Amino acid sequence: MWRPILLAAMVGCGGNTSIANDCPNAVCSAGTLGTGGGTQSGNAAGRAGGGMAGGGTAGSGMAGSGAAGSSPGALDLEYFKCRVEPILDRGCSMLGCHGTETARPFRVYSRGRMRNNEQVSQVSTCPGGARAVNLAQEGTGTVMCVGWSPHTATEWRKNFDNARTFATPNPDDSDLLAQPVLGGRTHAGVHLFSRTSQDYQTIRDWLSGAQLGRACNPGSN
Repeated sequence: MWRPILLAAMVGCGGNTSIANDCPNAVCSAGTLGTGGGTQSGNAAGRAGGGMAGGGTAGSGMAGSGAAGSSPGALDLEYFKCRVEPILDRGCSMLGCHGTETARPFRVYSRGRMRNNEQVSQVSTCPGGARAVNLAQEGTGTVMCVGWSPHTATEWRKNFDNARTFATPNPDDSDLLAQPVLGGRTHAGVHLFSRTSQDYQTIRDWLSGAQLGRACNPGSN
C-alpha cells in the first residue's frame, strides 16, 4: 500500500538548526567537555562507549551541578508523558535518528514516525475499512490513518522505560542531556538545546524526580 511519507520524519535529527555545532565533525575536544565523571556505571548495558548516537566516550562526562538524580524506578510516568515526551517527539524521533528499532539504544515511538509492532483498530474511513492492522506496518512514516493515531499504552510504556534507563545520580551526566546539549558529548553533530533552555530544564527536572501530581492528559498525542 502506498503511504505518504513525512520528509521530516526521514531526514535530519533535532529540528533546531539555529544552534551552532560546537563539536565540529561530531568530535568534541577536551576544551568543550567538562571534567565530570563520565557516563555512570548504572546506565543501561550496551551503551558503554556508544552513547545514544553510537559515538559517546566513556569518562568524558559533563561537569555537573552536583544535584542528586532519581533512580529509574522513582521517575514519574505522568510527568514524562506531559512534559518530556513532546520534547523527544519534536527533537529525537525522526526515522533517521532515534525513530528506529536498530542500532540505537535510545528509541522513540511517535505519531507520523516510528510506530510499535502491535495490532490496533483503524476506522472505517481508512483504506480497507474498519479492521485490525499492524501499527508498525501501516503507521510508520505516515500521517494517514493509524500513523497519526495517539500513542498506544504500549508505546507510552516503551518510551518511558527506555528513557529512564538513562537516569544517573547526577542528572546532568545523563546522556539524555549530556549528548544533545550545546557543547556536550558527541552526538552525530546534533545539539538541540543549551543548558539554560526550557527543554533542558524540563528533562533535568524529570531526571531529578519531578512529579506531575496528576494524571496526564496528553490530548491527541
